[in-house]
Amino acid sequence: MSFFELVGVTPKNQNFLVGYVFMRNECTESYKWVLQRLRELIGYDKEPSVFFSDCELGLCAAMREVFPGTSHLLFRWHINKDVEARVTDLFKNKKIGASFKNGEWKRTMDATTKADYNIVVNTVKARWASYPSMITYVERTWLCYKIKFVTFWTNQVLHFGNTSNCRVELKANIRSEDVIIAIRNGLEASRSKFGEKYRQLPLSRINGKVSQHSLKILGDETRRMRELSYQLGSYIRKIHPFWKTLVIGDGVDILFFANDSTEEAAHFHSLVDEVIGSDPTILRNVSRIIKEELHQDHANLEEPHVNHNVRGRQRNNDTRGDPCYFEYVNRLNTQRGTQQIGTTSGPMLPYIMELKDVIGDGNYGFRYVADFFFGDQAQWFTARETIANEVAAHPMLYQRIYGIGRVWMNVELIRWDGGAVYMRH
Repeated sequence: MSFFELVGVTPKNQNFLVGYVFMRNECTESYKWVLQRLRELIGYDKEPSVFFSDCELGLCAAMREVFPGTSHLLFRWHINKDVEARVTDLFKNKKIGASFKNGEWKRTMDATTKADYNIVVNTVKARWASYPSMITYVERTWLCYKIKFVTFWTNQVLHFGNTSNCRVELKANIRSEDVIIAIRNGLEASRSKFGEKYRQLPLSRINGKVSQHSLKILGDETRRMRELSYQLGSYIRKIHPFWKTLVIGDGVDILFFANDSTEEAAHFHSLVDEVIGSDPTILRNVSRIIKEELHQDHANLEEPHVNHNVRGRQRNNDTRGDPCYFEYVNRLNTQRGTQQIGTTSGPMLPYIMELKDVIGDGNYGFRYVADFFFGDQAQWFTARETIANEVAAHPMLYQRIYGIGRVWMNVELIRWDGGAVYMRH
């Protein structure tokens, strides 16, 4: 009796067994009965995105009847094996079979436009015109199903990257409970574990919201787009719900996904409740951070001094010109340093043994650190990297300083290499 397996794939790229059945034969009616049981199992209100199978005519006919709205594609691995075997048999030569499969036939399957497909097919017909049996085999056996395996047509079907490999593999010694546990663990890891290479924008925005497997795919695509100088937009709203399905179990409707803005608003409200119930120091720190984020343009502004003496303009005999940028920054930094010393509490003043005036190029804070630790203020960039690595290595410790959920944002600010910086960095 024929053994028929139905296998699915999770957002983590894990296989799972949907069901299996022993069939009396491989006719259309038998396949139709199996697919009807599958329809009852998953529900009549749900439709699979795509089915993959080998070119079993009875299964193809049953698929069109039971799941008319589902795309049906063919496994290319089976097609390649059949083509190689048939051409080898026609010419009684394995090299010719392998050469055809890896040459003209591969270019036919990989054609990304209809024009490319027609060119390759015409080339095959012209080159092998003296072997009509081969042309007949290719056309009547496979090219009549080109929309099910040629790249130009399969690219128009949402198949999540599954095109070439057959996932069906019976493992009788693995219990269903073990498979479910493995799937749950994989999805939980996607929600809770954050790889370092995915902490940078734009992937940091979707870290924990999509599977790790999709993050890897998007990471590769991000690098490719940057090499092509493409503008990277927001990912989260363009990602198919399949990659955002990170929960399974009873009572969980995996096809429903909350609006991103609603989800983020609910998360923010939970954080507000947590902050309000926390230590007053954390409350003040978080309030300051939120204020700076909402009013970044006003962060360093102060109320202007009101001059009540308007009887005339004071005489200015200074002949010096206006200060250049670096003179202005140096002067500003000196004023800030003086204010910091002046506002230092009294008991600390006797312990100040020395003052260091570093270059005020916008990185003076890091120059202080570099001079103290490395003895050279020119190593301010090394100081930045050292500080950033220290914070990144102990996120739970430093969130008490930066506030809940802001550690990685501050690491990115510290690592910023866009030139002179201001208070925010």
